[in-house]
Amino acid sequence: MKRGRRHAGLFESTTLRLTVWYVTLLMMLSLLLSVVVYEVATNEFNHALRPVPPELQQELQQNNPLFSSNRNSFRAERQRRLAESSTRIVGSLVIFNAVVLAGGTALSYLLARRTLQPIKEALESQSRFASDAAHELRTPLSVMQAEIEVGLRGKQLSETRSRDILLSALEEVSRLRTLTDSLLALASQNDLPKEVVEVSDAVKEAVGRLAPLARTKQMSIQVNVPSMLVVAHGDSVVEVLSILLDNAIKYAPAKSPVMVTGTTTHGAVTVSVHDEGPGIPADEQSKVFERFYRSDASRSKQYVEGHGLGLSLARRLSEEMHGELTVESDGKKGTTFTLTLPQK
Repeated sequence: MKRGRRHAGLFESTTLRLTVWYVTLLMMLSLLLSVVVYEVATNEFNHALRPVPPELQQELQQNNPLFSSNRNSFRAERQRRLAESSTRIVGSLVIFNAVVLAGGTALSYLLARRTLQPIKEALESQSRFASDAAHELRTPLSVMQAEIEVGLRGKQLSETRSRDILLSALEEVSRLRTLTDSLLALASQNDLPKEVVEVSDAVKEAVGRLAPLARTKQMSIQVNVPSMLVVAHGDSVVEVLSILLDNAIKYAPAKSPVMVTGTTTHGAVTVSVHDEGPGIPADEQSKVFERFYRSDASRSKQYVEGHGLGLSLARRLSEEMHGELTVESDGKKGTTFTLTLPQK
């Protein structure tokens, strides 16, 4: 909560500073434009009301005896009109700059917020990610610490008890390694090299990885994927399909089938993984790809091992291959994840 308030305060202060810079630049341009307009306008007035040339004055005096007596009054009238015109120009420019200042400040603030919004979202996402990662790392470490402390408190630590503690600690270390590997994969920004990939071979490799897990629940993996070529990263395709199969097997009931189907349409290849487990409610479907998000309450009534990073990693890999990963479910029974990749 404190970190969120700190980020909000930082965002607001940065927005105000950026607004000041925008307004400063805008007013500098506005004042420069005002000076130019004022100079041009006064020059035009001076040119239009310039004094009568001497030769014309002589001619006017000859033709009109009253010209000489009225010359001074004409000159005074001309100066008065120039002064009034200059005053009106200055007043108009002041109003113009005031409007620019008021409107520019509001627009600058909105523009600053819009400019900084992606940075704010990135900071909030980073903050949530760090908090969730720390929480996930704390759990296995706490378990190991508690078991070791309990074991050491005993006056006599038997070999069997020692072995149990070590096995439990090894299990938690394995979970920590899986978690850190997933975190590193999510944080990686390396561009994936593209190649021509045979989808049916990638599906076969992914199924081979998850077949032992399926056998533990007496589940069958039914594959209907024809020979199809895509432009992607081979290992990443296998990784995404493995994550989808692992997710389906974990959440589907024992002895139920998991179906993998593949089709081509409109220059793209789609591979769908369908399970017969409890569906995902519509309001949660957009969240299943978030880091550390788990839909245990709707997808399973029992504990499902995992950290909630698999689908997030799968979507990131899909996007880096210029593909797409989507989910469909009626919210009651059955869920289908579909990977779409550009066809060769």
